[in-house]
Amino acid sequence: MAFEQLSKESVLENKWYSVFKEEYTLPNSKTGVYYAIRGLVTVFIIPMLSADTALLTKQFRYLTQQDSWEFPAGKVDDGETPEQGALRELEEETGYKSTTLDKVGVFYPCNGLSDEVCHVYIARDLQKTQQELDDTEQLTVHEKSVDEINEMIDNNTVRDGMSITAWRMSESIRK
Repeated sequence: MAFEQLSKESVLENKWYSVFKEEYTLPNSKTGVYYAIRGLVTVFIIPMLSADTALLTKQFRYLTQQDSWEFPAGKVDDGETPEQGALRELEEETGYKSTTLDKVGVFYPCNGLSDEVCHVYIARDLQKTQQELDDTEQLTVHEKSVDEINEMIDNNTVRDGMSITAWRMSESIRK
């Protein structure tokens, strides 16, 4: 039951993503218009300092006007593999390098709005380096036990859906 695309027009582009206006025909011959964010490939990293301690970041998010507890994450840059993007984002946001990066899986964080594909990794064997935040990032790094993170999710302290998904996806692999 595929939709047939009739037209596709770029309506917004920036350094992070593009928005397209797309006209389509449904299998029942009805037509419609879709506005879609296209071309995002992202990574989420669960940095494990030990079997029972991980790193979380806390940063202010403009759109919600609140602090947000999250795992390190970001966009995979052009020419990078998801693994390379994960290692870069880990070091930029936390100031840690990893020599062991385990792939957890992929998910589509908002497939009604975007074709974004998010790759999830667990980073182990961490070595402290230097945090190198982007100009628009202001975040702090916090060590939390596995139990603390689970409680923060359960009591709604962690509200970032992508972080919650990445954490839950990694559960069996972290053990």
